[in-house]
Amino acid sequence: TEFGYVEPVIVNSDMTIIGGHQRATVLTDLGYEEIDCIVIDIDKQKEKALNIALNKITGEWNKELLADLIADLQDSDF
Repeated sequence: TEFGYVEPVIVNSDMTIIGGHQRATVLTDLGYEEIDCIVIDIDKQKEKALNIALNKITGEWNKELLADLIADLQDSDF
C-alpha cells in the first residue's frame, strides 16, 4: 500500500492476537517472519472485550464468534 505497514498488531502477554488478525495474516502471506506488536498484559475477559472494541473500529464482524464472546462476557458479569 501507499503507506506500508504502519499499525502494529496488539497481542496479550501470552502472544494471543487481540487486534490485527487481518494484518497478521496479510503480513504472513507476504513472507514476514516477524511483525511489530504492542504487547499488553490483561486477563482473558478484558482481552475479549478489547478484541470486540478494536474490531468495532477497524474490522469486520464474524457474527457467530461475536455472539459467543458477548455471551461469555455476560456470563462473567463483565
